[in-house]
Amino acid sequence: MIITIDQQGNSKVAIIESNGIVINNAQDALDLMASVRYTDDADKLIIDKTNITEEFFELKTKLAGRFCRNT
Repeated sequence: MIITIDQQGNSKVAIIESNGIVINNAQDALDLMASVRYTDDADKLIIDKTNITEEFFELKTKLAGRFCRNT
């Protein structure tokens, strides 16, 4: 996994790149968010949909609602 930080003014976004699935469950998402917050002071993520488990996109699993929010 490669994490690149894009900064515009005071806003930092972590851009996540990987060849495989990075987020399999809500805990993986929380761990990733905590990691980039701690190491890079970024509070936003951009990640390709291919790096997220397919269950995320099935609304009945409620996985998306566990770790997504609008700011």
